[in-house]
Amino acid sequence: MLYKLNLPQPTDLLEKIAIDIAKSYTINYDSIEWHKKIQKENTNIVSGIFKNRDDLITQTRSEYQKFFTHKIYPTIGLLENINKNVGHTGCYPPHSDRLRHVVLNYYLELGGENVVTTFYDKYDDPTDKVGGYVVKYGDLNIVNQYITKKGTWYNFNSRQYHSVENIEDRRIILSIAVDTDFLTFYNSYKNIYNLSETENKVICGASEGT
Repeated sequence: MLYKLNLPQPTDLLEKIAIDIAKSYTINYDSIEWHKKIQKENTNIVSGIFKNRDDLITQTRSEYQKFFTHKIYPTIGLLENINKNVGHTGCYPPHSDRLRHVVLNYYLELGGENVVTTFYDKYDDPTDKVGGYVVKYGDLNIVNQYITKKGTWYNFNSRQYHSVENIEDRRIILSIAVDTDFLTFYNSYKNIYNLSETENKVICGASEGT
């Protein structure tokens, strides 16, 4: 499930820092090969990388920590389709996030008009404090699919398995992890929830990949 949040947009300075970090990234071929070994099917897997920087942490906390009593940890995510020049859309296959349960995402670049975030019927064990696993498309069933927009903060339980489909070029994400579990977050910060789902659009079966 993906939720909209009533949070202010980042300042121009924070966006500038975020874009600067994303531009410094190189293609993460290790990530691509890791996902390929697990999927073992004909999927165009994008490069995925998430990192932070001291100025990003400082600026993000100056703008957003005041909304939360739990500590926040920002990163910049870049999903990049290395086969965009030959017209193939890419995917970031089903996974749970490592070392974080609650995610707030703000999309600085969408990666295309029809990029879809897909959620599946599998969660990590609540007692697992690490997470960060990858599974095959064919072992999951789709629960919800969403197309996100610029200018909006989104929130989800990152221990629910999810993927990103139909990436045309690059997707840049200002991503904030919050130091708590999802249920605690939801119950603690209901005042910032929009409680209306984003556009729900089914694109493909879980076994198709892209």
